[in-house]
Amino acid sequence: MIKSAVQEELYEFLLGRLTRQLPDDHRRRYSPETLATFLSWSLFGAAVEWNRNRTKASQEVANQVVELLIEEMDRLA
Repeated sequence: MIKSAVQEELYEFLLGRLTRQLPDDHRRRYSPETLATFLSWSLFGAAVEWNRNRTKASQEVANQVVELLIEEMDRLA
């Protein structure tokens, strides 16, 4: 239940930011809701997996996840 609440909060935060800041050319291709879902579940899933295994330092995993998301967002643009 806590996990669900965390993911929902992350979704709402991202949706708010994307709704205000997503450029029109991106908005024509992807709705803020779709992007917020993609990003929130990607971030949440990576955090859950790290918590399960903890084979790498949290900062290392965070850096990799952010780098991957940025690369994917650039590719989608």
